[in-house]
Amino acid sequence: MAKTLLTLAALAAMAVPAWATMPLLSEKPTMRTDAACWTWAEEQAKDEEVAYMWGILDDGNSDRAVAVRRLADDCLGKPKPEIVGFGSSAGFDRDYCHRHPRQKICLISRGR
Repeated sequence: MAKTLLTLAALAAMAVPAWATMPLLSEKPTMRTDAACWTWAEEQAKDEEVAYMWGILDDGNSDRAVAVRRLADDCLGKPKPEIVGFGSSAGFDRDYCHRHPRQKICLISRGR
């Protein structure tokens, strides 16, 4: 009986999807000028995960140009949109959708 329960627990653990994490960014430029921040942002967005998470849109798609703009804005001290990081963890997604239940990305993730 105990062996059966251990086997079932191991199988259940393998069935749980791996959750992504928010990818790390390199250090922001010392001089935060428009040019320096846009160059930094372009470099960050070369990483597919960074481009996806920073460019995530309300419909679940992602846009690299949006990611670059958001990264540059963040570098310049502007607040990042709440959706940035969607898909980084189940907890993030759940909290975001709790605050924004009518967003298309939340409706899609709930299967509606």
